Amino acid sequence: VFELKPDFARNIVTGFCRLDGRSIGVVANQPLRLAGMLDARACEKAAHFIALFDAFGVPLVFLIDVPGFAIGPSAERSLLGRRSGRLFFELGQASVPRISVVLRKGYGAGYYAMCGGRSFEADACYAWPTAELCAMSIEGAVDVAYRREFAGSDDPQGARAALIERIRTQTGALNAAADFGVDDIIDPRQTRELLIRTLSRCRPRKPDRAPPRHRPISPI
Repeated sequence: VFELKPDFARNIVTGFCRLDGRSIGVVANQPLRLAGMLDARACEKAAHFIALFDAFGVPLVFLIDVPGFAIGPSAERSLLGRRSGRLFFELGQASVPRISVVLRKGYGAGYYAMCGGRSFEADACYAWPTAELCAMSIEGAVDVAYRREFAGSDDPQGARAALIERIRTQTGALNAAADFGVDDIIDPRQTRELLIRTLSRCRPRKPDRAPPRHRPISPI
């Protein structure tokens, strides 16, 4: 693996890799930095990387472990809305093969910004058994939707923990796969082999995209 911009936006990893002798680009969340969330710098880094690899016809693989986008006044001041918009734009423009693998968290819009599911016509989307797919964090969802229920019980903390465990079961890979555009739940040990097989079946570029070009000018 040859990483690009390793010291910039370290909550996301972008780099060159080879699978069975074939060059690919990898975009992966880094949960050891800001829990892997997408902030303005991470969106800019990923968007530029996707544009670069699409310009030269190199397939992309996304490894997803994302709790969502950064929130709050500081995130808004950093132009996150604009930077995330560019990330979505580049995903929509890309014509090269794209495969995503959900390793752990796939929450909210961050999941789709990492090319999860079928929103951007990914060629395939796989998930490990450890994947959790949800519109928001499980704890946050329980606090928003079930606060009255567990707050009025004799043991609020115990009731909250039970609800979290129930929702976690519902949002696990097997139960959530159909709703979040996952093609298959895979054994982590078979990830490399499956990526190689999938890439071998993909066309170099999608024929329904714009006429051949080096790269359009991003409007964002």
